[in-house]
Amino acid sequence: MGRIIPTERHIPSAAFFLAVLAIAFTYWIASLMISPGTSLDEAILFRPHGDSDYLPIVSALSRLEFGETSVWETAHQGLRSFPMAPLIMHGIMVRFAGDIGFVVADVLVFLFYGLALVYFLRSAEISARLAEVLAVMVLGGVANQFVLTSARMGADIPLTFWQSRFPRPGVTEVFVLAFFILAIRLIGRRGAATGVRDWLLVGVVWACLLQADIYQAANLTLVALLFAGYLLIVDTRRALRGIGAAACAAVICALPFVYQRLHE
Repeated sequence: MGRIIPTERHIPSAAFFLAVLAIAFTYWIASLMISPGTSLDEAILFRPHGDSDYLPIVSALSRLEFGETSVWETAHQGLRSFPMAPLIMHGIMVRFAGDIGFVVADVLVFLFYGLALVYFLRSAEISARLAEVLAVMVLGGVANQFVLTSARMGADIPLTFWQSRFPRPGVTEVFVLAFFILAIRLIGRRGAATGVRDWLLVGVVWACLLQADIYQAANLTLVALLFAGYLLIVDTRRALRGIGAAACAAVICALPFVYQRLHE
């Protein structure tokens, strides 16, 4: 069972980091090259696979303003119902670095997802280099293009891979991968090796996902029930302690979501 976790620490190659950075910066560099007069505000506003409404939401969040941002008559009033969790990193970066902070956060999302995907694939005993290649293919859209091409040829594949659409699934899928990685760690170590730390992180990640993509949170709740059930059979006492820790962390971290629902 221990083999489910990578046995050696793997630091991704320089080529992997360069490839991820090249993919992450492609749009930002291309937009300036194709249209030199484009401002960074405009580049963010018309970022592909996104919604032009996200820029003012992130900008408002960077100033800790949680009210309306779209309707002039009710501007700054009430509490926005839009999920905040997937916007936090971009909001922090914009707060300290302005528009360039949005770009930095965007690049970090690519890096976080790429690293998480490599670790996830390594957990499936895929070789380090192949895991890096597959991760780059997903980040670069090659995997999705394969699915689309197969569909045109009559081989309909009922799945899609990660897309950079902000914030869903671009940011939210990082939470999903983190959840699966934690589940793998708990199952591989039978919930015992790291005490309650991983359980606490499960609760935190689930709460973040609840406030980012409630549908994925519902899906992963079923996953949590499965691996928690398995661990209860393997080691009931430790599993109960871990589940309690995860539940407490989830409840505490989900309080902003509850408050938002009550006052939106």
